[in-house]
Amino acid sequence: MHSAQTLILDPFAGWARRQARQHKKALTIVILSGVAWLAGDHLMEYVTHVLHMLVEVLESLFDQFFAEVVGLSHHEAEVVTAYTGFTIFLFLGYHGARKIRTLLQRAYAAAYQRCTEWAASPRGIWLMRNRYWLLSGVIGLAVAYFFGF
Repeated sequence: MHSAQTLILDPFAGWARRQARQHKKALTIVILSGVAWLAGDHLMEYVTHVLHMLVEVLESLFDQFFAEVVGLSHHEAEVVTAYTGFTIFLFLGYHGARKIRTLLQRAYAAAYQRCTEWAASPRGIWLMRNRYWLLSGVIGLAVAYFFGF
């Protein structure tokens, strides 16, 4: 038999598990943003160090491949490795820029749709009537925060 306390907390535990499963990506982004905010300096130093080591290892592997397998001299292998790395960088940069552009277009379309739906609501109509007062208040708060009033 279950106790009364278990029966009361059981629906909440199920709800919490469902919410965590549904919002796993958003929760991960929030947690990573918090870690980056609190430990950004140390984290960035560590990440750049790891990336630098990874690039060095890949560069060494390419150098050895071009020197031993292809039969180039040491100097020629370094030059070919540099151009290979530059080509890979351009390829990844191009595809990364396309992916970012697609994501930004989707986000903009979703935000635009939400804003147009929200603007038709009573709150949106009130906001549009009072937008200059609200904007001046936000600017005033930013100035007060910046100058430490």
